Amino acid sequence: MLKIAAATLRHRLTGFVGAFLALALGTTMIGMMTLTLAATFGTPHPGPQRFKEAQVVVAPQGFEGRPMKAPAVLPAEVVAKVSAAGKATPDRSFPVRLSPGSEGTTGHPWSSAAFAGYHLVAGRAPQAPDEIVVGGGERSLIEGQAQATTSKGAGRYRVVGVTDALWFENAVFFSDAEARRLSPGVNTLVTDQNAEQLSALVGGQAVVLNGDDLTRLDPDSTGGAQALANAQAMAGSTTGLAVFVAVFVVIATFAFATEQRRRELALMRLVGASPRQVRRMVLGEALLIGLAAAVAGCVLAPLCTVPLRSWMLDHNVAPSWFTIPFNALPLLLSFAIGVAAALAGSAATLVRVSLIRPIEVLRESAVERRVMTPIRWLLGIGMLIGAVAAGTVIARSEPYLAASARKYEVVPVLYVGAVTLLAPTLLRPVTRLLIGPLRGSAKAGPLLVRENILTSRRRIGRHGGADRGGRRTGRHPADDAEVR
Repeated sequence: MLKIAAATLRHRLTGFVGAFLALALGTTMIGMMTLTLAATFGTPHPGPQRFKEAQVVVAPQGFEGRPMKAPAVLPAEVVAKVSAAGKATPDRSFPVRLSPGSEGTTGHPWSSAAFAGYHLVAGRAPQAPDEIVVGGGERSLIEGQAQATTSKGAGRYRVVGVTDALWFENAVFFSDAEARRLSPGVNTLVTDQNAEQLSALVGGQAVVLNGDDLTRLDPDSTGGAQALANAQAMAGSTTGLAVFVAVFVVIATFAFATEQRRRELALMRLVGASPRQVRRMVLGEALLIGLAAAVAGCVLAPLCTVPLRSWMLDHNVAPSWFTIPFNALPLLLSFAIGVAAALAGSAATLVRVSLIRPIEVLRESAVERRVMTPIRWLLGIGMLIGAVAAGTVIARSEPYLAASARKYEVVPVLYVGAVTLLAPTLLRPVTRLLIGPLRGSAKAGPLLVRENILTSRRRIGRHGGADRGGRRTGRHPADDAEVR
């Protein structure tokens, strides 16, 4: 029967264009979102960041278990002891509002830039009090003027260099003397002295960190994972919604295609095909379409992540350093979901296919079958009630619960399912409402559109339509009376 399925596809390609497009677009969306979701997991930037090139750092006491926050400073006695024991470079971190520049800028002395891995890409280091280097800045800024506002007030500075950009902060570097004037307190001391000896030297007045413990001094101790929380929530909820919608659309499309060829399937029964053979042929067609559409969707998905990433960055859903790399595993998962959706959509029509009788080959027209079955009513109303209940519970929950996208992602999924299942019942009132202003038109177009929709709910809402000869099927005598 697979050979027969391939032959029918070859001769009826136009009849399966809708199913192919629906499945290809659905697989593309699923693949795009699974690639994005996979990119949000893990630790994008493992290891120390702020002091990744430092050997030993002496930090203020009392910050253990959380990132250090200004104005935590080292006691002057500790600074004097460590500096007297050996080489020690003081680091200062203080908020700066730079104009022109990025928001949330942090100021540092230039001597500490190398400990984070900053490198000059143009210009030179700051030397005079009125000179600065902008982290991640454009080359065009060099020799230009910028205003820096700190707790000491505002001042005009000349940009003499720019460095490469690092993901965890927007930095601006001052000369060591100017940084000391703007922020007198020493936040940390970077040294190459022995960690155990330093611990004994500072006693309980400070802590000595080295190795992986230096991540505790980073602005984001999770290595970037925390900054991807919004992107992960968006990708997760959209992936679930995409899978749900794709499966529903594919099921409806395959049901429509099967109903269109009802007389053809009856003819196969008439020439001797058993219901089992017809079912196998329908499943074989779905498998072939599913394979082709899933491959097309997996090819398009990585291309579609490019505009998606731009949108996420423009709307602050993801940080500027976020990327969506190629990953074979999400695409394989999307391929499997696409093929499974095609088979599920075809399987949903197998009961109807089994009930096709050979005598139906003589059918010229038929009364429209009931669109809303008891199971469809039950599922549709159940999903609608579930969506309203879930939305109400979330809205009345604590603020932190309502603010979490992961908590309410089920609500749009339930609403989409309810609207999809109950769509035929909404079709008549919505159509009458939209076409109502055109009832007085002298043209026949509005009337034809209205009556075509009202008398073909199976085709418009889910399936049905015209047979292969172009004759209308699914008209009800009551609808004919309404037209007259």
